[in-house]
Amino acid sequence: LMLGNFLQLTLWGLLFLLLGEFDSLDVVIYHSAVNFATLGYGDMVMSAQWRLLGPLEAINGALMIGLSCACMLAVLQHQLKQQFADRL
Repeated sequence: LMLGNFLQLTLWGLLFLLLGEFDSLDVVIYHSAVNFATLGYGDMVMSAQWRLLGPLEAINGALMIGLSCACMLAVLQHQLKQQFADRL
């Protein structure tokens, strides 16, 4: 799940790089991670032309982190049901 989330924020970062918003891969990954995690430091700001992509990435990140939590909870519930069923 973490790898999937990291892949998504990397793809967002590559989009920002292709759009010419930032100059280096480490900067776009950092900026993308801040957006994806909905931290919103504000230390790097995108141009007015593309600034709506930041909130869109934040919404995507919040949804994906929520989905990751839901998946982990489903696996945990399945394991607990298995353990209780084995005891009976």
